[in-house]
Amino acid sequence: MSCWPTTTRPPHPKDGPWAWLVLSYCFLNGVVIGGIAFGYGVILPVLMDALQENRERTALVGSLALGAGLFLCVVSAKLCEKFNCRFVNGVGLISYVMGFTLSSLCNSIYPLYITYSLLNGFAGSCTYTSNFILVRQYFKKRYSLAMGIVTAGAGIGMLSVGPLVQYLTDTLGWKNTFRVFAGIFGAFIPLTIVLDPNVESCEEVPIETVMQENSIEKDIKIKPRKIVLGFLDLSVWTFPEFTISVVAIFIGSWGHYTPLIHMIKYSEEVGISPTKSSTLLVFVGIATIVSRLVSGRLCDVSFIKPRYVHQAGIILSGISTILLTFGVNYTHLIIFSVFFGIADGAFRLTMNILFMNTVDIPRKPSAFGQANMIISFSNAAGPAIAGMMADKSGSYTSAFYMAGSVSIVAGAIFFLHLCFFKEHNNKRELDISNATDHPLACVGPASSEAEEASLHTMITILDDLHKPRTPLNTKKPSSAEELE
Repeated sequence: MSCWPTTTRPPHPKDGPWAWLVLSYCFLNGVVIGGIAFGYGVILPVLMDALQENRERTALVGSLALGAGLFLCVVSAKLCEKFNCRFVNGVGLISYVMGFTLSSLCNSIYPLYITYSLLNGFAGSCTYTSNFILVRQYFKKRYSLAMGIVTAGAGIGMLSVGPLVQYLTDTLGWKNTFRVFAGIFGAFIPLTIVLDPNVESCEEVPIETVMQENSIEKDIKIKPRKIVLGFLDLSVWTFPEFTISVVAIFIGSWGHYTPLIHMIKYSEEVGISPTKSSTLLVFVGIATIVSRLVSGRLCDVSFIKPRYVHQAGIILSGISTILLTFGVNYTHLIIFSVFFGIADGAFRLTMNILFMNTVDIPRKPSAFGQANMIISFSNAAGPAIAGMMADKSGSYTSAFYMAGSVSIVAGAIFFLHLCFFKEHNNKRELDISNATDHPLACVGPASSEAEEASLHTMITILDDLHKPRTPLNTKKPSSAEELE
């Protein structure tokens, strides 16, 4: 179903000029959204002073917005399926305008949980989800490059928007700053005209259908799907690699986002001015952009799995957060910002890769939505609990120790993959879970050769599975038997 009238115009080609126009919009959208979302750490001390609130309740406003944005990804994805990405992106922008406008009228912290956290969280889920789906729709050959550009938008936003937020709050106050944000998102609304849903389709073909057409499905064990509520496929949890990844990232997110929310307030408490404190986000932004580019290249190396890159990132994040407690001057905090930015780039780039590539093709959308729903709880709770600990103890030391230790534990959980590795290799079932853009996912003239090659590979695998194995206790034949 589409809420836009049908057209007789030919569809836009994938990887064509219009695709790059769409990518430019998604990139700019990501710069503004990412910069404002992660620039909340700049607004945190201003809100605490203006509303006379503690760290816990004030940090919860920003962390709830992040958590709600991830939790509602399933809803946004369903809306994109029911209508189209242009409509959902527009709804997200309107929600941002409403959220920031209403937030600018609040005089206490509690209404902000509705106007800022929930409204902006829903807006973020709509824009975030529709942007990623649009890139998938408009790109095929250059998909990896396009994804890298879109994900770099948040890092560039962190680099540029952080100091801008500090300047606006110093000159206009936090209420007028929110109104400026509302105006910026309002300016994006007419630009959604470029998000034309009329693009070449790439129809998904379930692997079961391909095997039935070639009479080989009886030799393969296909995991059954279990759909609840019409869109949640619970069978994704039967994939051990997916389950371990979600558990580890859930725990890791609990600690990873704590420094982003509290770093500016901590730097002010150790005697650094608000203006210099806000520039720390510039160093985080530069480091995370470089880290994402390097991490993406590492993930393309055949013998380096994305989970190795993710594991290194989250462990580095934990160590950096613990060492932050020893930072007492601006130089120390710059060093922390660089290392944390490197960790953040590796962590966030590989997170969605692990969600999508640890299940088979038909389950990818459901896996992506459910995983983001799960980790949304730790995103919301982690910074708030760290703020509560800082309020109780009077310093951030215990809070940063807790966050760093949790992140390191999350990295260690990935070693559970070693328990399933041997069992996974011995299974008699066709596994295409690591195919990022599997040829069987598309049909049409352009993919016919890829389909033929893929089918040939499948048949080769099946023939190999049916070759007789020599028992371990078979006796070595005698020389006479060999001659016979």
